[in-house]
Amino acid sequence: MKKDFSISELIPHEGKMSLIDNLVSYDIEKKQAVVSLTVREDDIFFEKSISGVPNWVGIEYMAQAAAALAGVQDKIIAGDENSSAKPGLLLGTRKLNLDFEKFELGKTYFIEAINSYNENGLASFECSIRDDAQNILAEASLTAYRPQDMDDFLKREGVI
Repeated sequence: MKKDFSISELIPHEGKMSLIDNLVSYDIEKKQAVVSLTVREDDIFFEKSISGVPNWVGIEYMAQAAAALAGVQDKIIAGDENSSAKPGLLLGTRKLNLDFEKFELGKTYFIEAINSYNENGLASFECSIRDDAQNILAEASLTAYRPQDMDDFLKREGVI
């Protein structure tokens, strides 16, 4: 039986920076997760002038989908369902394709993340964003790094 997880259990983002609404599905063997979000006027990136969210925010939607997948993997593979969500760093993106203008107000979108590489905290994710008719609107490969101890890493790098 699959465990249901809330987004707040899986990603370290809080408040208005938590951009995704739900974990729709996950498959540990395929290293894949799908999350969803519905665009609302109170979204931090909502722009009244376009009555939606600009397409470039899709990169962060994909990053949060990848974080949700990493959170599920942590909880299930590590066997610690009570563990806190761990922060990571988005290092970059390749093969970015944003084939639309905006995320429209009131519409629901589905973001898929597949973990294609993961070693020593460095990971790569193949991501896509679909509308409610399952049309692919955006695709990208994301690279992220998640150190064992974020505070220690930031101190060593002179960030804090």
